Amino acid sequence: MKFFRFFFVFLSFLSFTSAAIEVDGLYSSTIYVTDQSSSARELAAKKCFVDILIKATGDSFVGRRPEVIKAKYDAHKLINSFRYNGPYENGEKSSWQLVLNFDPKAINSFLQENKIPFWSSDRPEVIAWIAVEKGNDRKVISSDNKSEIKRTFDDAAFRRGIPLIFPMMDVDDLRKISISDIWAGFDDELKKASARYSVNHIFSARIYRQNNGKWIAKWHLRGLSIDSNWSDNNSNFSSLINAGIDTAADIMSKKYALSSEIDNSNRIKIAITGIDSMRKYISIQKYLGKMISVKSLFITYADNNTMVFSIDVDGDSELFFGSVNSGDVLIQTEATEENTPSADQYYKAF
Repeated sequence: MKFFRFFFVFLSFLSFTSAAIEVDGLYSSTIYVTDQSSSARELAAKKCFVDILIKATGDSFVGRRPEVIKAKYDAHKLINSFRYNGPYENGEKSSWQLVLNFDPKAINSFLQENKIPFWSSDRPEVIAWIAVEKGNDRKVISSDNKSEIKRTFDDAAFRRGIPLIFPMMDVDDLRKISISDIWAGFDDELKKASARYSVNHIFSARIYRQNNGKWIAKWHLRGLSIDSNWSDNNSNFSSLINAGIDTAADIMSKKYALSSEIDNSNRIKIAITGIDSMRKYISIQKYLGKMISVKSLFITYADNNTMVFSIDVDGDSELFFGSVNSGDVLIQTEATEENTPSADQYYKAF
């Protein structure tokens, strides 16, 4: 323990500057256009601007806000870069895939200026246990599935900025859970099977087709203070999946999207107990450092398996606390006699 104390005291003189880690494609959007003219690109930018804001806020209805409706007419000015893929032939017509990359700082500034809640790009992973019935056959979508069904789920999750993963459905999974368990939505079995994936959010569904051709989905999203059930029906399978992902994203954003108003009190302190090894210290330092809102961090106290980190955050400190509380590395605790150092928040390392 003396070694750790010496090491921690040494580290307290060092600061650590983080690199922003963002959800892939959070500020990019793709759309098809019929030509490569600037007018077509500006028109496409209006729609893509709203798509980007939906991803950045987690709010399906952000495009209805008056300030967004007004701003989208100048959306082309917020584009950093663009590229075309194609052309693609469809009969006598040609089209190009236009990829627009928006300026992250400009998007974040717009949200901040208009006090629109922002969902940090540091987002919790969600594991999807999806059982689909076709005829008399039921299958669970696994991580190595190459079907159009999985591609539709992946595309919908990407569109909403949800880090969605699927189970491997290997021998280890099948020892803990069966297709019948997933179909029935048994909570205990789903939680046990999800433990190996180190996630706090479970998204499950049973999807089947009625005799009239309409698809039915029974969805369930469970996680930290989240437990929601809902149903969708649609004759179009892709629309059904997109509706399910949209609702899940909206539910999660209501928990994790926080005020984007500027807070000038940017230095906070958190005390973390349970840091009993070098490996755990390094893991926690990397975890905190990679958060997009963290500009720098350093240690101000280290003793008895407890450390206090002084952290400089960019913007509202609540965005940082929201990211920590949505993760699975630290769990918030109350200040006790063991938490002797002063701090803004107290956590325990898993």
